[in-house]
Amino acid sequence: MGKEYLHGKLVAVGKGELAHLEQGEQGTCGDNLKWWITEYGELYVVGGGKMENFEPGTAPWLEYQDQIRSIQIGEGVTVVGAYAFSGMKVSSVTIAGTVERIKSYAFSNCTIATPLKL
Repeated sequence: MGKEYLHGKLVAVGKGELAHLEQGEQGTCGDNLKWWITEYGELYVVGGGKMENFEPGTAPWLEYQDQIRSIQIGEGVTVVGAYAFSGMKVSSVTIAGTVERIKSYAFSNCTIATPLKL
């Protein structure tokens, strides 16, 4: 993965190296995965490897779900954890081609306005 831009701002350089200067809430969600919410309501999950599994309602970004409009699961992510986005309402979800597995209930009761982009 080369440089990635979002609304004209650099958000990533290389595999999971963040360079976005105007991040909102952020944290980790796996040994080598990081998440953040942009000022535009876009939830990004980037890095390499597996996302951890969650119990219903415990994914760290769910606290901010009213602010999140879209979900972007980036290159390098291989597994989406259980209950990760359960119950969310978003306009779009994009899942990178490196994702090999989506665990149980990862998108259960999730409302997505447009078809998933794989």
